[in-house]
Amino acid sequence: MIENKKQTGRLSRYSEGNQLVVCRIGGTTFFKRRALEMGLIPGQKISIVKRTLLKDPLELKLKNYHIDLRVSESEKIHVISVSNGSYELEAEGVRR
Repeated sequence: MIENKKQTGRLSRYSEGNQLVVCRIGGTTFFKRRALEMGLIPGQKISIVKRTLLKDPLELKLKNYHIDLRVSESEKIHVISVSNGSYELEAEGVRR
């Protein structure tokens, strides 16, 4: 979990090109399990590759693959921006 909640935001609020780290997955148990199976685990670095014209779905890149998420699903994922490249997971309290 991230201790400083001012730094976190919902994945749906970020735009293309942002480099992010997953902090927390909300929603139902079914959605949490599905997100974990896709590799969206706390501490995982992701980036937003593309938003379509209607902004649904979002294309994300994590590890060496791409996934698409509905905007309604991305509302349940809390992230922190790491675009500056100087982010340390342990320093911010993200647990894997």
